[in-house]
Amino acid sequence: MTNTSKAPRKNAETTPQRIVRLLSLVAHLTARGEISVAELAEHYGVGPEQIRKDIDLLWVTGTPGYMPDDLVDFDAYALEAGIVKLTADRGLSRSLQLGTREAIALVAALNSLREIVADGAPAHHSADTYDDNLTAHIDDLTAKLSLRLGHNARALDVQLSSHTVGPTLTTLRTAITNSTLVDIDYVSNADQRTTRTIEPAAIFNERENFYLQAFCHKAQDDRVFRIDRIIEARALAGTHFEPRPLSGPAQAQVPKAGELAHLVLRPQGQWIAESLPYESLEYQADGSIALDIDVADWNWFHSVLLSHPEQIVNVTPRSTLKAAVHEAERTLELYEQLANSASTSGASESEPLGEEE
Repeated sequence: MTNTSKAPRKNAETTPQRIVRLLSLVAHLTARGEISVAELAEHYGVGPEQIRKDIDLLWVTGTPGYMPDDLVDFDAYALEAGIVKLTADRGLSRSLQLGTREAIALVAALNSLREIVADGAPAHHSADTYDDNLTAHIDDLTAKLSLRLGHNARALDVQLSSHTVGPTLTTLRTAITNSTLVDIDYVSNADQRTTRTIEPAAIFNERENFYLQAFCHKAQDDRVFRIDRIIEARALAGTHFEPRPLSGPAQAQVPKAGELAHLVLRPQGQWIAESLPYESLEYQADGSIALDIDVADWNWFHSVLLSHPEQIVNVTPRSTLKAAVHEAERTLELYEQLANSASTSGASESEPLGEEE
């Protein structure tokens, strides 16, 4: 009997993740000396073949000029024996000083974070687990970074303010404590703005974002909202709801909002793949990139297809490709109509006036 089940897709590595490993690899080799390919693979949680690909990439990395003496170098004979030996790091192993822009970005992020935590602990933290000294730690780190910025840091303190996330968090925390209904104006990742009435249940953070787990009256189901996408949150005075048991652990996994589309891109389209809100991503044997995308707004998906036609290998369902082509043809027809209208209007205006009798 033939097994028709699909093999599970592997989690794809993003470009930023690989850059971090590449830079770490140089520093690690500088500190440790000679290391076997197998040991490096185990250390970074990747396969030996990936380590060899990383070394091949680092071999053509270096300082401007990019002549042989400007590039990172390894002992080729040692590598043939399965040993990685760095012979020239071209400065990549040294810690770099923050530039003005990097320092400003970090101070801005710290200032924004301080405004968020200054109102109190997130709603899912208890008093005994929350670090009361968090703002002091943020202030200390900000002060150290500000030494690099000088007067720019003081200007940043005045100019930067969290107009959305901080007040929104405060409103949501209070609503969770008091079991009060909240109206939110929310912009989805498909750039659709909706107004919803919700029963807020829990606030949590994952990676760099804060999320709200809530029961949505519009969807009549549990939903997860990214808080920086909430334009405004309004507590409904005089309302009260009985808290519902959470359907699962708090996690930033938004329930499917539409239909699944399968998109295959050329290898050069990796940057496109990483910019899309995909459900799963897989690198194929030929280097192409296969994505499953939960599409809530097909007009948005059509715009993606029309923006990068040269990078698309395949799309399913095929009907969405036909719809995108139809939209493009319709748009061209409208342009032609406008052009003809302008041409006709211009011709009538340029006709000579008859002589008066």
